[in-house]
Amino acid sequence: MAAKDAVNGIDGDKAVIDVAVWKDETGKTVVQHLSEGFAGDDEAVADGAILRYRAPFLRVVKHDAYFDAFNIVVESMLNRLAPMWLAYTFAEAFVNDHANELTAHRQDYVEGEYQQSDGGTWCRQIITSMHAFAKKIMSGERALRIRPGAWDQFPISCESEKGRRPRQEDRMLAMPTLSLVFPDVARTDVGLMAVFDGHGGAECSAYSCAHLPAEFVRALNAHPTSLGESLKEAFERLDTRLSVRCEHERWRSGTTAVAAAIDTKQIAIAWIGDSAAYILSEPEKFQKITRAHVPTNEEEAKRVEQDGGQLLYIQGELRVNGVLNLTRALGDIGGRPMISPKADTTLIERDTSQYLVLLACDGVSELFRDSEVLDMIKSFVAKHSYKRYYDLSDHICRAALAGGSIDNVTCVAVFLRPPKDLWELFGEKLMVLQYGRSGMFFVFSLSLDLC
Repeated sequence: MAAKDAVNGIDGDKAVIDVAVWKDETGKTVVQHLSEGFAGDDEAVADGAILRYRAPFLRVVKHDAYFDAFNIVVESMLNRLAPMWLAYTFAEAFVNDHANELTAHRQDYVEGEYQQSDGGTWCRQIITSMHAFAKKIMSGERALRIRPGAWDQFPISCESEKGRRPRQEDRMLAMPTLSLVFPDVARTDVGLMAVFDGHGGAECSAYSCAHLPAEFVRALNAHPTSLGESLKEAFERLDTRLSVRCEHERWRSGTTAVAAAIDTKQIAIAWIGDSAAYILSEPEKFQKITRAHVPTNEEEAKRVEQDGGQLLYIQGELRVNGVLNLTRALGDIGGRPMISPKADTTLIERDTSQYLVLLACDGVSELFRDSEVLDMIKSFVAKHSYKRYYDLSDHICRAALAGGSIDNVTCVAVFLRPPKDLWELFGEKLMVLQYGRSGMFFVFSLSLDLC
């Protein structure tokens, strides 16, 4: 019954997944996903190896604990190549089951309150307990709530690659419906997606990824008819609590952010820094929605100077006070007020001409023209069946790395119509022309059912 509910989109909040039978869009069961993801843990245990883990922060704060723990589990699951929906479902179940021992309960941020405890042991406890929890799920001892039917309202594709950088400082979130993690959300028809491009460390990008959804749900419940106002308020509250954490923990990192809140009528976009949002419409119109907050932006440059900052060329690149090549960011509290945390926002009315929203870090948006990103999408459509839509972002990230990007690369693609429609937009029979070494044309006819 659970599998039928998930396929048909019937409300299944109290139903559970048959973890050995029900398959998601990748064609895998929960047991298969978990078996593959935790295979290395089984080998390590058999060899008597010690799990090596470096905690992302030294202290845990009481009002941040629940979603800090949630995000640690999500990141670990994504590193194990779990799909986003399973990473969220697993994380919610895990943190709820371990809430008492982790002292991690959902609670609102209260300004002026800051209760902290040792984070190193706490973080390691989370990581070392995940394997046993996965085994409980695979054996049927612990049930998982069924994926809400509303999850399928905006098919998603997400990918993040470290690239040539020594550390991965990007983070991403993709919730086609907030009800998977927030059962009390006022509207199940709203999705929230975001990309965070961290610099100087991953503390701020990870924190923002962990806590923006809760702040957005809080704002949406207060303003259920206003996506734009809810997203703007969520970023303001996120900045407030992140700044407090930065001050107490002496974090000196920062992050850009680009987020999209989507329902059937509107798309609200908010951004800070140089991460980008695009929208693909017919006939093959691919448009960047955002304008980068960088020193070469005249309006931004003027504001920085009015706030007491200087714009200096360092090794041929214009930087604020000779340090940062951004004029706005979350975190970076040492650069305030020149480095502003204020998000720009825009509201787009939905119509049937729109097919796709793409959020990307500057590892994609700064290296490639809009037309080149569109070519990446066309290339993927030409080579794969629409049934593989969830691999689109992986294709874009790999193309960016192959094209010379030396940064972390991350993107989230959100389909506004069934993925098959995008393939039909470019033609049921795509004719792809490629030059051979001799300069001759080779023509390939590719159908929608190509695997």
